[in-house]
Amino acid sequence: MMTIRRADPDDLPAVLGILHAAADALHERGYDQWPDGAPTLGPGKVGAQIKRGEFWIASDGAGPVAVIAISLLGDRDFWTAAELAEPSVYLSKAAVLPSQAGRGIGALLFRWATDYAARLGADWVRLDAWRTNTGLHDYYARRGWCWVRAMTVPGRKSGVLFMRQALPDLEAREAFTVTETTAVTVP
Repeated sequence: MMTIRRADPDDLPAVLGILHAAADALHERGYDQWPDGAPTLGPGKVGAQIKRGEFWIASDGAGPVAVIAISLLGDRDFWTAAELAEPSVYLSKAAVLPSQAGRGIGALLFRWATDYAARLGADWVRLDAWRTNTGLHDYYARRGWCWVRAMTVPGRKSGVLFMRQALPDLEAREAFTVTETTAVTVP
């Protein structure tokens, strides 16, 4: 059984460690996603997301193995005003330790986040993907995410948008023991 909990400021090194290990693995496979020194993976940006309660850490008996950021605020560079007005949850910075790849943790974490979004009252779960990471686009499509559109925003490398309906997933919910119960609702 795995556990999942909201990250706290003391978890910043663990969250950054997982994100940077995943980025290194992407670079080894030839992807330019999450380049070294990217501000979005720096302690300031990630620390702010942790303070806002957006980061979650999944652990097995040996310790943290994956992270995901779950936000109620969408990126105005990518989502229209009409889309932002819909009850939605936005996912970002999902990463699994490379040593744990192939166990299905990432897919299960996305399913858990979709179930969590449904429990919060969201209608949609949305994310944006790195434009050049076509392997990631295929991954999302194989797991039921609907392609919305591809965008080019100056200064941004992300911009391929996906979404899916927020639906309960009892199997994913029961796969994780939640060790934190702070209530959040979608406005």
